[in-house]
Amino acid sequence: MLSLDTKILTGWDYFDDVILITKPDKSRTEQVVIRCPDWYFSIKTADYDKIIHTVDFEKLLFYKVTTKITTNGDFTLIHCKSTAKSNDVSELISKITAQGTVVYEADLTKTKRLLVDKKLPIANELKLLYFEIETDDSHSGIIEIGRDQILSWAAYDNDGKSWFVVSKDEKKLISELLKVIDSHDVFMGWNSQNFDVPYVLARMQKHKLAYTWKKRVHIDLMRRCIKLYSYEMEKIGLTGFSLNEVATTFLKESKVEHSKSIKELFDTDKETLEKYNRKDAELLLKLDEKLGITKLMINECVWTGTTLDRFYVGELLDNYMLRKSKERKQYLYSRPTKEQQDANEKIKIIGGYVKKPLTGLYDNVRVFDFKSLYPSIIVSWNIGPDSIDVKKSYLGLIELQKFVIGQKIEDVQFDDFVAFLQKQKTEIDPTDECYQTANNCFFRKDIDSFISGLVLELLELR
Repeated sequence: MLSLDTKILTGWDYFDDVILITKPDKSRTEQVVIRCPDWYFSIKTADYDKIIHTVDFEKLLFYKVTTKITTNGDFTLIHCKSTAKSNDVSELISKITAQGTVVYEADLTKTKRLLVDKKLPIANELKLLYFEIETDDSHSGIIEIGRDQILSWAAYDNDGKSWFVVSKDEKKLISELLKVIDSHDVFMGWNSQNFDVPYVLARMQKHKLAYTWKKRVHIDLMRRCIKLYSYEMEKIGLTGFSLNEVATTFLKESKVEHSKSIKELFDTDKETLEKYNRKDAELLLKLDEKLGITKLMINECVWTGTTLDRFYVGELLDNYMLRKSKERKQYLYSRPTKEQQDANEKIKIIGGYVKKPLTGLYDNVRVFDFKSLYPSIIVSWNIGPDSIDVKKSYLGLIELQKFVIGQKIEDVQFDDFVAFLQKQKTEIDPTDECYQTANNCFFRKDIDSFISGLVLELLELR
């Protein structure tokens, strides 16, 4: 039985069921199978009343395509046995959208639906493993993934333990690595997504070894460093993202130097091989402790309700918004279909105006830098699709077009533009019910924008 305070490490859909890897405490994990958890998509109740005569929901219930119909606020929830990936549910959604009805949250997996609806907490006390493999490099030319034998591996964890295994028996060596990975929650390497992990997988295949990788989380620390520091390389004195370069920059430490190949060390000097292999793994641990990379990732996942294996900006925001919208009895738009994406690409939106600089040498220059410019604008004017006053904004945009007709917006004098906006505010919103933006749109003060509220909370968390 899954309690609502059970912390989740990761999870995935398995046919109509959900498999969760839970953390009862820091020292262990458990695999829990949730049989046929609730899954649904939603439509506006007003739309449901319109289509009920053309969609045979009684028949769908009889054939167990749908399981029940419920309501929540202004929405009707259509509960289904399977997700939209099944043909039956996909056909049902297509039939509904063909009538012009908007379908909400039809793109969620069962796992995501469960995490959002139950508000299951994300595990934050994790056992972290930092590992590095060394392979036979006696062949000349480029290293080929999985071609040659793994000679050794080393690892450190955040509990102060370390490992070094070197052996001619590669099958035993890999089995021991898998055992250590399985005793941790997260395993990390340097360029491990492109090298260490695929290399181990290829050698596992050779020895007919199997492991369920889904139940543990992998992080490539090099990729995270590139994501975090690629825009500040010159500022911090970083010239590349090799492990040695990053460790030298941030830790003032470097890899163990040696003049022999890894294969020569394996054959003649295993002591140096151990020092070299251990140092690489130790540098990963020290870098993560110094830079707080994994700690920040875990915090963001806990805040947003996202499992660590799904750490993408889009996924973090999506889960955060889904949880918050649930509290307001609102539902979010489904991801657009391929046809909708193609149609959206044809829509042209004018971006912000950038004034052409007047080049030259100036005295007494003042620089103004708006902190978090766009988020601050959203919060200050309560901007959002739910708070916009459509009627007033429509009138405002018409008047703006009239005001700038025959000239470019950038050619309008500032004082004239301010006077125009002030007059519009008086005429269109005389009782001061709305915030007026620079493009003469109006957002209501008595309706809290969903997006604005989320942005403000995230700014405070940051």
